[in-house]
Amino acid sequence: MTRHIHILLILTAILMIAPKSFAQSFAQPYFPVPLVPDSLKTLQQRSDYLVEHYWDFCDLKKAFSSKPKMAESFNTYLSFMPYATAEVSHASVAKFLKLLEKQPNDLLFIAREAENSLFTDSAEFSGENLYLMFAQAVAQNKKIDRASRARFVRHAELLENNRVGHKAPDFVYTDRNGQTRNFDSDTARVVVLMISDPECEDCRMARIRLDADINATKLIDKGLLKIVSITPSAATPQWRDAVKNYPEKWVVGASDTFDDKYNFFTTPSFYLINNDHVILVKNTNINSVLDVMYRLTH
Repeated sequence: MTRHIHILLILTAILMIAPKSFAQSFAQPYFPVPLVPDSLKTLQQRSDYLVEHYWDFCDLKKAFSSKPKMAESFNTYLSFMPYATAEVSHASVAKFLKLLEKQPNDLLFIAREAENSLFTDSAEFSGENLYLMFAQAVAQNKKIDRASRARFVRHAELLENNRVGHKAPDFVYTDRNGQTRNFDSDTARVVVLMISDPECEDCRMARIRLDADINATKLIDKGLLKIVSITPSAATPQWRDAVKNYPEKWVVGASDTFDDKYNFFTTPSFYLINNDHVILVKNTNINSVLDVMYRLTH
């Protein structure tokens, strides 16, 4: 709660008060906060400036002497990202990571903070592309021991191959009839990849809603939509029994290697993929999927 109040005060300061007051509005900042010029009026302009210059007055060789304060400052930095342009955010992170190249322990600490803030089911905003930069920085830094790098190596590989705008990774699965199939063969104008679990109540409700959706039904009947429901586990007899009553027009399968190719934080989770198997949307929810179904038919 304290952090949320702190961020709210920052955003209020960005928009509403002059630079000198802005600097004074922080209760004992860990390092001096950059002053935003009066000439920058919009939230995006002011956020861009703060993101670009956030670390200007921070002595990174000394700042990590207090890990809790550095963690709070870093998370405040990340809190500006949703309001800044992607180009500025990525350039700022790249510069920040470059400064930490020769501080492997500090880089590892920051990457773990980035994971907690950007790459969990409780992340405050979707920041996979930003987190990828931190994961890559650790994965490529040979001054960090191999065991510590291993987690970030896996995350970097997973995200590099699983990005919006890139081709969806192929994977092998077993369908409910016991046949082995490749996901690459599942094509349509739009493919909804639903990651679910037969024992998950939220998955059951999402399945009912999607099956009952008249817009989705129209698209399936016209051959424009294919729904592929995948359980990320082995296709056991128990699984086949659990999915036997899934909608007949859906492709239903199980794959125990699925999570080596796709990242997801919870079930159900949905990917939307086009007819070239390019990922359009990832890790979205049933409400967003139904909204897309509506827009495709109206």
